[in-house]
Amino acid sequence: MKKKAGPPDPNVFVTARCARACLYCSAKGEDRGMTPAQIRSVLARRHPALVFEGGEPLLCADLEKWVRAAAKKGTSDATLLTSGAGLTPARRAALAAAGIKHFHFNFPSHLEKLHDLLTGTRGAFQAQVRTIKETAASGPEAAALVCVINSLNYKYLPAYAAYAARQFPGLFYVAFNFIKVKGLVKKNLWLVPELAKARPYLLAALRKARALGLPCLVDGVPLCFLRGFEAYARDADTLLRGDRTYLREKAAVGACARCGFAAICAGPRADYVALRGEAGFRAAPAGAAGPVIKKIARGQLALNRPAARFTKQRAIG
Repeated sequence: MKKKAGPPDPNVFVTARCARACLYCSAKGEDRGMTPAQIRSVLARRHPALVFEGGEPLLCADLEKWVRAAAKKGTSDATLLTSGAGLTPARRAALAAAGIKHFHFNFPSHLEKLHDLLTGTRGAFQAQVRTIKETAASGPEAAALVCVINSLNYKYLPAYAAYAARQFPGLFYVAFNFIKVKGLVKKNLWLVPELAKARPYLLAALRKARALGLPCLVDGVPLCFLRGFEAYARDADTLLRGDRTYLREKAAVGACARCGFAAICAGPRADYVALRGEAGFRAAPAGAAGPVIKKIARGQLALNRPAARFTKQRAIG
C-alpha cells in the first residue's frame, strides 16, 4: 500500500457536449470543458493515470488523439468515463489501442424505466447493457459501473448489485457514488436523499455484492454510515496514500472531531451538509480505524475477491 502519492491524476474534460440529459448531471453549467490548449497543457506533463470525460467524451472527434498523446507521455492507466452511447466494438478497440485501459459506464439503474427517467433517454437501455457486457468480456479490468446514489434509485441498490453481478461477468467493479449538489442537481435538490435513509439499502447492496463476489467502492459516504463496510470507502484509501486531490469537496462535521475514523475519513460532502445538515453522524470509538486499515492494505478491490489480483484502482465521480 502506498504511503505517499505521486503527482495528482487529473481529469481531462475533452468536451462539454452530451447527448443525455441526466437529472443528476454534475457537469451541466459547471463550465468544465477544456480548450485544446488547456488539454495540451495537461498532457504536456507526465501523469501515470488520467481520466478522460466530458460531457460525453465519445463526442470528441479528437479523443483518440488526446489519449495517444497521454500514452506517449507515460500515462499507463487511462480511464474513459462514458455512457457508452456510440461505443461500437471498433471504436472501443481503437480507444484501447490508443491507450484507454478502463471504460467506466454511467449506469444509474438496472430498471429500464428508471434508467430512462434518470438519464433523460428513451430506448437506450438495452443498447447500453449490450455495450457494457461486451466491454466487460473484452478484459478483466475493462468495464466498471458508476451508480450515482439519488432519491429515486437508492431503494433498488441491493437489486442493482445482484443485476450487475449476474449480467456483467468479468466486471472490474461497481462504484456507488453519492450524488453531488452540482450542475443540474442545484435545480433538483429533491434528488439528494438523507444519508440515514439511503444507508440500509447501500449496506444491503454491499452485503449482496460481497456474497456474489462483485468488487465495490463507495464515494461521498462517510465511514460512520458504512459500519461493517468502512474499507470500501475511497476516501480511506486516498488518505492512507497521502493523496488529498479528490477530497477537496468533503468537509468535517462536529462528530468528526472525536471520531476514531478521523485519520481515514474526510467526512461527508460539504454540499450535502449545507443542504441536509449534520443529523445522523456518529463518532466511532478510539482505535476503530486499525482493523479498517488492515483490510485496505490487502487491496480494496480484493475485498470481495480475496484470490484476485488487480492493478491500480480508480474511482470516478
